[in-house]
Amino acid sequence: MITLLKQEYMKLWKQDRGYYYLAFAFVLPFVMFWLDQSVNQIADLGGGVSFANVLMSILAAVIITQEFALGTIRPLLSRRFSRGMIFTAKVLTVLTVFFVIALVSLLASMIAVPIFVHHWQNLNWGNIIQLFLINFWGNFGENLFAAALIIMVANIAKSSSVAIVFVVLMTIGLAILDALSDYLIKIWSPLKWNPISVFNVFGTMVNPDYRVSNWSSVTEKALGASPLVLGLVYSLYVVLMYLIAYAIFRRRSV
Repeated sequence: MITLLKQEYMKLWKQDRGYYYLAFAFVLPFVMFWLDQSVNQIADLGGGVSFANVLMSILAAVIITQEFALGTIRPLLSRRFSRGMIFTAKVLTVLTVFFVIALVSLLASMIAVPIFVHHWQNLNWGNIIQLFLINFWGNFGENLFAAALIIMVANIAKSSSVAIVFVVLMTIGLAILDALSDYLIKIWSPLKWNPISVFNVFGTMVNPDYRVSNWSSVTEKALGASPLVLGLVYSLYVVLMYLIAYAIFRRRSV
């Protein structure tokens, strides 16, 4: 597994020019704090967390399909690696990229904030750290769901381009799916536990504009359940999608 992870990181660094992404993640906070010195901007690490979101989605779309498109899956399978190990390594790579990009943005923000946010010493850093943690882990939690869905679609479509188009359509069409979800819920209330509804409630709960103390009211109003139940259902959907994606990957012809 360690060998596979090393190979994935090496491919990201050389083949996909990962150093460009790291450079962008470092420069972005300087630009964003020059334009906007708000508390929410600081909590987002000068756009660093948002950039990690986008990069994680794109990587999820291509990391498996490009192996089949380039034919590099055959040498991998001819060695001692199983499909389960290969799939796990790719998923771990997608997830760790989020943390790496966020860490680079954090280091850049620690330099950029004192330069551009002139009143930074007078800010309520306890509140900012809380907003950052909610924003960071909330975005990561949303991306666990999104990456699972994207990897599953990419395996079904057998094309990274189709998966990337799906990422764009998912972003644009989320409002349409949300409206459809609301309509179905009005017809039969148990449908409030559908994946789109659960994803939206989770996204609302971890929005930096909401306090932790409001989480119960958000989930009770939308689902009639506690945040713990939402977390369990959300986790179940994530695990289920990764299992479906692996089942498809396991049966794909090389």
